[in-house]
Amino acid sequence: MADTAITLGADLAEIARMNLWLEANHGASEDVFERMKLCLNEAVENTIRYGLKSGQGGKVEVRLGQKGGCAEIEIIDNGVEFDPLERASPEAMTDLESASIGGFGILLMREAATSLEYERREGRNVLTARFCQREA
Repeated sequence: MADTAITLGADLAEIARMNLWLEANHGASEDVFERMKLCLNEAVENTIRYGLKSGQGGKVEVRLGQKGGCAEIEIIDNGVEFDPLERASPEAMTDLESASIGGFGILLMREAATSLEYERREGRNVLTARFCQREA
């Protein structure tokens, strides 16, 4: 699938390098690029923060390509098994006092991507996000 790919270690500092790579390689409209960047940053940060163990060979591979006129990103990691699509959406906030912190990243990803797919393949998490141009 990949037209280009980058491999990241289990360090949050890698996100800056990933963003430079994405900017140099995306070839998409501004709208698609911004949605890709939002999803990619959310998924990779959470993978590094919660799914990988630093110093234990944790890696995240990001593949970027085109499929059917849409940009497509695959995020592949060797961390703890986690299907973000099984997570329930957080409850709507009714007031600030009862609002919970966190849990909205997956919701943002669902809204930003045209489609999201997850599979566990050969002991690795594979999240595929597709981004098509939206009608104005």
